[in-house]
Amino acid sequence: MALANYVDLQNTVQEYVIRPVPVTSLIELAESDLQTILKHFMMEKTITVPGVTSTVTFPADLVEFRTIRVGDVIAKPVSPYNAVLYPGEVGYYLSGNNIVLALQQPGPVDVVLDYYGRFAPLSDDTPENWLLTKFPAVYLHATLTRAYRYLRDPDAEGAEKASLGEALGTVAADHARATRSGNPVVTEGRPW
Repeated sequence: MALANYVDLQNTVQEYVIRPVPVTSLIELAESDLQTILKHFMMEKTITVPGVTSTVTFPADLVEFRTIRVGDVIAKPVSPYNAVLYPGEVGYYLSGNNIVLALQQPGPVDVVLDYYGRFAPLSDDTPENWLLTKFPAVYLHATLTRAYRYLRDPDAEGAEKASLGEALGTVAADHARATRSGNPVVTEGRPW
């Protein structure tokens, strides 16, 4: 079984469940589930928003922030009611779909947002993405979980949820391996 693209995924899901199911809709639902729980280094994005005076709107594909930087300073979360900042610090708080900056010196600043963004959903126009290419089992088991729920087969749904958990564990392990590899973090300036 090779899941190289969107059509392969659709055909494989249909082969597994045998009975007719709305495969395209089930893939979309599976992607919707995965978008909220998945975190992988392939989802990392950086954008720069120039000329911000106080508020930055979230990127449309935001899943989770990594850092919010103003110049060379990493902003820290503060209370919207009492932003206590030491000299040289920048604060922020969230308000709806916005990041509100607490600046010591007002004026336009460039804000750099490092975040995890949503992966591109599969479609006829986008027949593959990094998730399907690198972790096809995640797509298969997430879609089969939805398919068996649709078919009201709780035993098969439970088995697919367990398989999906294993597949997501592989994604998490790959993320950890990639983000923790390389040079060790130095915590001491000199050896004992």
